[in-house]
Amino acid sequence: MTRAVRRRLGHATLVAGLLAASGAVAEDPSAATAPPTTTAAAAPADPATTLAPLSPPSTMPATAGEPPRPTAETAPAVAPTVAPAATASATMTSPSDMPAAGAAAAAATGAATLFRDDSGVRLRVDGRDFFVVGVNWDYVPIGQNYAYSLWQQPDDVIEAALTREMTLLRRMHVNAIRVYEGMPAKWVTWIWDRFGIATVLNHTVGRYGFSIDGRWTPQVDYSDPRTRQVILEDVLRMVREHENTRGLLLWLLGNENNYGLSWASTEIEALPQGERDVTRARFLYSLVNDVAVAMKKDDPVHLVALANGDLQYIDVIAREAPAIDVFGTNVYRGRSAGDLFAVVQKKLDKPVFLTEFGADAFDARRRVEDDVVQADYLLAQWQELYEQSAGKGRVQNSV
Repeated sequence: MTRAVRRRLGHATLVAGLLAASGAVAEDPSAATAPPTTTAAAAPADPATTLAPLSPPSTMPATAGEPPRPTAETAPAVAPTVAPAATASATMTSPSDMPAAGAAAAAATGAATLFRDDSGVRLRVDGRDFFVVGVNWDYVPIGQNYAYSLWQQPDDVIEAALTREMTLLRRMHVNAIRVYEGMPAKWVTWIWDRFGIATVLNHTVGRYGFSIDGRWTPQVDYSDPRTRQVILEDVLRMVREHENTRGLLLWLLGNENNYGLSWASTEIEALPQGERDVTRARFLYSLVNDVAVAMKKDDPVHLVALANGDLQYIDVIAREAPAIDVFGTNVYRGRSAGDLFAVVQKKLDKPVFLTEFGADAFDARRRVEDDVVQADYLLAQWQELYEQSAGKGRVQNSV
């Protein structure tokens, strides 16, 4: 998901216009992903929340479920094709090989499932292809800091903020937001029903410290049994609070936790220097696996993804965290992710979901803002994500 580095309307409009003009996104993502009409609430009549139709570019796909086509200047060697409908030979993979009852529940709630066939792997929501066009989203008014919580404000304040923000995101063709744990279930559904924007709910798994038995622990020791149990229980609390929530796309665990493995313990310090980091990583990813297994037991409907830092420890992940459904990763490699999709295919054989990517708007060399270059980078990155998706002839594991 694109990292939100600017909040000015002008910049957001610039990026949205460039994305639409390039064909990098569908003209109206809700056309393919909107919740069922039998359960969706009516859209507000307030003109401020009513989206005027956008002029579709000439590259707009004719089929709502088909990912958009790139422009002629950037078209891949293999021409995009309409995503084929599921056939008897297609394989559905979802949490614990989701039973029939779980699959029916997923269709009712707007949860994502994974489909594999000869063209690759893709997400589906309510039986239709869903290519994530997302942002990492939070709301902190000017003058406030990290301690501010939108969800502790009166409902009218929350509704006004969400209406303003989600209207802008819809104009940017966004169909999913990544939000850290703490967002009440009713607002996940409120956004889905009114804007067709799904939510990826993210638990940090102790990335920035954790309260263990009433004591704040700034550096989490993933080898400590009590710490592992407390984190697992807290994740399950989040899962139970969002049971059967419409608009919840999938669960996400962590945020570059592999970059914060620096705790000290007797067991770790007894190891040779070269083995300490890998051993710490094994404790982290084995916890991630334990958490994922427990989540699927409580919630057989939603997929579980990991938010790793690039490809670090991918061999450890392959051994220690097989229960993860989707490999999410924060990637800042420039205009292209290079061999990332191919490496994930070879090492994990799982779909790839970029949980963060992008580029700064500030040119550090010239000491000026340059959001045009930033937009150029973003377009190249989105183009690659599209070309790596199912049916496009490359690795075909980008979702």
